[in-house]
Amino acid sequence: MIGRFFERVRLWLGEHAFALGITAFVLLFLVIYLSSNIFIFLETGQAGVLYRRFAGGTQVNRVYGEGLHIIFPWDKMTAYNVQLQQQEHTFSVLSSNGLTVAVTVSIRFRPKVELLGVLHKEVGPDYASKIVIPAVQALVRNVFGQYTPEELYTSKRAVVQQILQGSLDEVGEKYVLLDDLLVETIGLPPTIQTAIEEKLTEEQRVLEMKYRVDREKLETNRRVIEAQGINDANRILASSLDEQVLRFKGIDATLELSKSANSKVVVMGDRNGLPLIYDSLLMGSPTFAGTNGVHATNSAGHGNASSSNAPPAEAAKPSKP
Repeated sequence: MIGRFFERVRLWLGEHAFALGITAFVLLFLVIYLSSNIFIFLETGQAGVLYRRFAGGTQVNRVYGEGLHIIFPWDKMTAYNVQLQQQEHTFSVLSSNGLTVAVTVSIRFRPKVELLGVLHKEVGPDYASKIVIPAVQALVRNVFGQYTPEELYTSKRAVVQQILQGSLDEVGEKYVLLDDLLVETIGLPPTIQTAIEEKLTEEQRVLEMKYRVDREKLETNRRVIEAQGINDANRILASSLDEQVLRFKGIDATLELSKSANSKVVVMGDRNGLPLIYDSLLMGSPTFAGTNGVHATNSAGHGNASSSNAPPAEAAKPSKP
């Protein structure tokens, strides 16, 4: 029974061998020719949405991941880049006083993978130009229109934060995740920019002048306080000095001089006077003072004592050996 079946199949193939060969060749040719529509490769960072021509259209509830996918040639799979993308755009906006400002904005975004089928069905692959750019442009114009050119020139960070928050709220509803929004440059008209820079320069000069004036005032106060302190110290010192203190200071100074290894001449005035010191190289022999007059010695320790009643000029003369 089984042998008869295989025999019939063999006879049939023999009778239709040419037709079968032509059919196989045509099918192979079609597969090769339509291979790009049958074998779909999704690269790294890509996701696919399938459109079935005879089975309900776009599949919004399924997203195809990376790798090889085999589909019917009459169906179509659209690949989306789901990695983080960045685009720069320049917008012309009006400031609060009606001047035109050119703002260059860098937008970082990516589609939400779980909503990729809905995005493909309702917006399409060019979703960036349809929903991302217009939404950001509207937000930039709205926020920048609240400031003057001078404020835009000097307070970028606050503006960026407001644009970022607004963009996250707006674009997040359109199946796209906005990761970041950066203001690259703010271009003002040349005349306005020059005027702003000159104004800022003058403001810095005024601040510098104020700083100098404040510094001089502080220095004046310091000198007044210092002078008052010196005056108070002198007044206290003067009130504490009397004849006995001055005499003690003179004797103490004379004793310190007598301890010095250098040769000196010490001239004492009256009994209340302070010692006068002369260099021994100019005056001759070394001397030291007594308590009541002047006693002179030579370098060997010998000399003559002068009378205490002698005039100071004569007593100051060095004795001859």
